[in-house]
Amino acid sequence: LVDLMEQRVVESGTVNADDSPVRQQDPGRGKTKTCRFWSYVGDGVTGGRYVIFRYTPDRSRDGPEDFFSDENGEARFRGNLQCDAYAGFNRLVDPSSKWPIFEIACWAHARRKFYESLGSARKYASWVMAKIRRLYRIEALARRWKLSAAKRRALRARWSRPVVDE
Repeated sequence: LVDLMEQRVVESGTVNADDSPVRQQDPGRGKTKTCRFWSYVGDGVTGGRYVIFRYTPDRSRDGPEDFFSDENGEARFRGNLQCDAYAGFNRLVDPSSKWPIFEIACWAHARRKFYESLGSARKYASWVMAKIRRLYRIEALARRWKLSAAKRRALRARWSRPVVDE
């Protein structure tokens, strides 16, 4: 069942990926070490809206690369990857790599950098944060109205695209 869910996730047009640190007892040392649980979520449109968790003993790029590769090391996912700016994803989204994956940025991570810039560039950072707030409000409407994927896409094209262009 898990293998089928994982297959459906990689059949998605868009996959969201992130990692979470967890502390694990390091056998024989009496100490803990930081390990990772990686989550991969399919879009639910072209594949399954399942969440797959994978464990790695560290934060190396091997975790994401193993997930997106088949047993021969070839790409098994072709589509959009929404992830943070963690360097472990860089090879996956490099246009010259074997992985036909396109990176989609995350507004929450982008917003964080502008928030951090408020002290040194308040005028510009505030302007961008206001634009991102507008995008969040549009997304909130889409959720409230329970729009289908096609209607969300149309809403974004009409209302969000001009904000992003601006």
